[in-house]
Amino acid sequence: MKSAKQPKQQINTNLLENKKTIKKAYQELSSQNDESSLLQCSSDMMDKLMEILKYAQDETGKLLLSFQKEIELKTSENWPSFKVFFPIVTSWVSNNKILTIREVKAQENVLQHLEKSIKQYQVLCKVTKDPEEANLSKQVLELLLESKKRIKAAYKKEEIKFSGRTHTTAQEQKSIQEIFSFYSKQHIMVGKNPTFDMLGETVENMDSGSFLHFCKNFDICSNKKVDNKRYLTKEEVIKIFKHSATLQKSMNLQGFTNSLDEIAELYFNEEYEKLVPFKCSSLDLDKKRVMLFEILKLDNPKYVNKACLPIRTPFGPSHDKVIKPTIGKKLVVPNEDEVKEQIFKYKTEKKSKNQAIQEEKGKEVNEKAKMADMKLKEKKEQEELKKRKDIFRMEDLTKAKYNDFDEENRLEDLING
Repeated sequence: MKSAKQPKQQINTNLLENKKTIKKAYQELSSQNDESSLLQCSSDMMDKLMEILKYAQDETGKLLLSFQKEIELKTSENWPSFKVFFPIVTSWVSNNKILTIREVKAQENVLQHLEKSIKQYQVLCKVTKDPEEANLSKQVLELLLESKKRIKAAYKKEEIKFSGRTHTTAQEQKSIQEIFSFYSKQHIMVGKNPTFDMLGETVENMDSGSFLHFCKNFDICSNKKVDNKRYLTKEEVIKIFKHSATLQKSMNLQGFTNSLDEIAELYFNEEYEKLVPFKCSSLDLDKKRVMLFEILKLDNPKYVNKACLPIRTPFGPSHDKVIKPTIGKKLVVPNEDEVKEQIFKYKTEKKSKNQAIQEEKGKEVNEKAKMADMKLKEKKEQEELKKRKDIFRMEDLTKAKYNDFDEENRLEDLING
């Protein structure tokens, strides 16, 4: 008896459409890292896959662990062939059920429309006086609420699984130092003539605004209430800052690490226990600290680099494209070619405007010069007329009396001078 053939695994259409680009990215990464292995470069490969397939950047730490497990199970080679690598990717995608950015946006849009219609029918149930219409609106409202629950259950994220460690890793400690050095440089406003002491204070310390910005960027603080998510309020964050800062104004690196411990104590309380199936309020500080670092994803340097966003200048223009300094690297300008084109266009427009202004000024100067020449010519002509004796002038006629002109002798005298 022949054994029944196992059904082939259905390959995602998104993977099939982007198979060539995945192959190209895999070959480039393998050629650039001949000495290392796929397992060592798994985070870089996963980031490229997420960009190519346009998946939502969510729970990257968990996805990386599952990707590494798939590599360990399917191959023992440093860089296997693409025929071996592509099934690893397909099984990783099917096991994790990763959503694309388009699917996430579609889900959000559907939920928004459902919430609007739910509110409308809630108002109708209260306003309508006819019992039949009220019953119909209630039935529709129940159907909408059930569909909302089903959609949320279908796209419900899995619970965060903590490692249970009690000691932090070297990468997590390095990330803390890099985060502090990044946000301590965001508030430098020392004036025209700063002293060395002022510069040292600004660089080595973090203020309350930078600390609050850090908490918002790393998704710790928010005034919005979201289901299945724990947030600290702005008041709680500022209270922690004042408690850890010197004179409630500035915070050094030690104060920053102490503030993270206080955040861990406050974050994992009875409210967080509603989101997880275990009690975390009674845990030790060491375990809470590691749990907080895992939520902040401090073991992933690429995520830390993306989460560290600069604070915009208070009086500067607010552009969508922000030049973001990378941690531990040189300044990287996104879309450098576009920026250069914009600068070139601005310079050419400015040059043309300056030329037009200069031409207008030249015309005005020429017109003024012509008017001045005309006036000088008129003055010279008047002076020449005054000097001539053979021409009658109105002044001479007014001086003389018209009665005396009857005598020819007096007229000749007047003409001769």
